[in-house]
Amino acid sequence: MGTTPSLLLVHGAWHGPWAWRQLIDQLPDIDVHTVALPTSGDDPAMLGDLYDDAAVVSAAVAAVSGPVVVVAHSYGGAPVTQALADADNVRRIVYLAAFQPDVGDSLFSSDGNAAAPWWEVHEQEDLRGKGHRANSVADAGSSIGAGRRSCSRRRCRRHHRTLGAW
Repeated sequence: MGTTPSLLLVHGAWHGPWAWRQLIDQLPDIDVHTVALPTSGDDPAMLGDLYDDAAVVSAAVAAVSGPVVVVAHSYGGAPVTQALADADNVRRIVYLAAFQPDVGDSLFSSDGNAAAPWWEVHEQEDLRGKGHRANSVADAGSSIGAGRRSCSRRRCRRHHRTLGAW
C-alpha cells in the first residue's frame, strides 16, 4: 500500500502547537509535526499575517521527506490553502472545523473585507515592506466556533473511513 504519510497539524487562531498534544499522544506510530503560526501570540506588534503563516506551513511541508497529510483547524485552513496549492508531497488536506477559502483569499476578503464583531483587529500598513495591509486578530474573548457547520453522522463516518485508508 505504500509508505504511511507523515501528519502535519496546523492550529487555529488563539491556539498553538500545544492544542494538538492529546491527539499526538494517541498517535505514537505516526510521524507527527506541528507548526506555530506567527499570527498567534500575545503582542499585536509582533503578530504576522496570512502570508507569514502560509510560509511557515509551506516550510513545514517541504521539510517532510515523503507524503504528508495536513490537518488544519479553524483559521488554520486559510494559510494551509494558501501554502499548499502546488505542494507535491501533500496526499490530503483535512479541514477540521476550518475555513476553506480560495487561494489568494483571506478571512477578510471572503467575508466582504469585514471582521466578525467579536474580533479585535489591529491594522498595520505595508507590514515589513510586503506591499499589502495586514490585519492581525487578537483575542476578543468570544467563541470562534459558534455557527460553524458540522457534518452529518453518515458523512463523518465516510470521511473517517477515507482517512483510515491513508
